[in-house]
Amino acid sequence: MKIFNTLIQTSPFKVFVSLLLSTFAGVGYALLIPIILNSFNGDTQFAVLQEEPIMFLSFEVSSYRFAALFLISCLGILGTRTLSQLVLSRVAI
Repeated sequence: MKIFNTLIQTSPFKVFVSLLLSTFAGVGYALLIPIILNSFNGDTQFAVLQEEPIMFLSFEVSSYRFAALFLISCLGILGTRTLSQLVLSRVAI
C-alpha cells in the first residue's frame, strides 16, 4: 500500500486515469461473456433478420455482426489495458 500511496502523492490525476481505464477494460471483459453466449444461441427473436453465413479468411462466420462486435470489444479492451499500464508506468518512472 505504501507504493500506491507514493504514486497517488506523485500524480493523483494520472493514477485516477489509469484506474478508470482499467475499470473500462474490466467492464469490457464482463461484456464479452454475453456476446459469446448470445452468438452461440441459435434461436433469435429476429428470425426474419437472420443473415446467411459468410466466409472470412477461410472461416465460416455465421453472424458477422457478433463477430465484428467481438473484435471491436477485444480491440477496445487491448487499447484500454495498454493505455492504463502506460499511464501508470509513466507515474512510476
